[in-house]
Amino acid sequence: MSQLTRGSSRRVVYAPAFITGTSSEFMGRKPLPRVLRQRRITVVLGPEGVGKSTVARALAAGIPPLELDAKQLETQFNARVRQSLQKCVAKIEKNQMKDGSWNLAGGWAPILGTSMASQSLDMARAKGVPVAPATMAKVTEYTKQAGAQSAGGVRSEASAGVSLYQKAQELEQLSRTAKDRKDNAREIDAIKDQLTESKFVSGYGSIGGEEFFSYLNISESLKRTGGPEWEKWHGNMKDKIVKLQNQDGTWAGHHCITGRVAVTSAAILTLLADRQPAVLSSAAKVR
Repeated sequence: MSQLTRGSSRRVVYAPAFITGTSSEFMGRKPLPRVLRQRRITVVLGPEGVGKSTVARALAAGIPPLELDAKQLETQFNARVRQSLQKCVAKIEKNQMKDGSWNLAGGWAPILGTSMASQSLDMARAKGVPVAPATMAKVTEYTKQAGAQSAGGVRSEASAGVSLYQKAQELEQLSRTAKDRKDNAREIDAIKDQLTESKFVSGYGSIGGEEFFSYLNISESLKRTGGPEWEKWHGNMKDKIVKLQNQDGTWAGHHCITGRVAVTSAAILTLLADRQPAVLSSAAKVR
C-alpha cells in the first residue's frame, strides 16, 4: 500500500504485513493495531507446524514483510488497550474532588459516579496500571465519613437522601479485601441488616438505573464472602430483575437513569454475579 506524505508529492510504500496463525486465534480481531493500518495485510491461516511463515515470506515477492504471529499480534492489541486504560485512569484521577469523591456537576445522586470511579481505579490497579495510593485512600476516607454522617441522621445530598444508593456504595468500597472486611465489620454488618427491609431495598420507590446499579454493588460485595446472606440476596434479585425485563429483552429505569443500554448492562451483571470470577482487589495484591 502507498500514500502521499503531507506537503510532498513523494509516495511512501509500506511493506506488506503477513499475519500467521490458526483461524480461531484471529476471529473478531478488530480494529487492527496501528502498526498494521497503513499496510496491505495478508493473513495466512493453518494448523501449527505446516509452514505458514514460509508461505508468508514467499508471498512477499521480495519486499521485506512485517510478520506477526499470534503472540506478537496479541501484544500489539494489548499495548493499545493498555494505553487506552492508562488514559482513562488519568482522567478519573484528575477529576477526583477534594473530599475524595467524584460527586461531580451537582447531578442527582452522584454517589453512583463515585462508586464507578473508585471501582474502575481499583480494577485497573489490579491489572498493573499505576494508581496513586492517595487517590484510593481519599475515596475510602470519604466513604467512611459519609457513612458515619448518615448513621447520625444527616441527609446525604450525594445520594439524594436515598439510603440504598449510599449504603450500596459504602458496602462495596469497604469490603474489597479480607482486611477491609475485618476493619469495617461493624459498618458492614449494619448495612447487611438492612437488606431484609423492603423499604430500604426499594430505594427511591420506583425502579430507576440507580436501583439497578445499587443492586449490582450489593451483589458484588456479598459474593466476596458467599454464604446464606449472599445466596438469599442473589435469589431475591434474580426474581425481581427478571420480572422487570421488557418484552424486547432489555431493562429500563423508570426515573433518572432511564437509558436502556446502561440499565440493561447493570441488570445482566447482577443476574450473572454468581458466575463472575472473583476479582482480587488491587489492595490485596499490594499486601
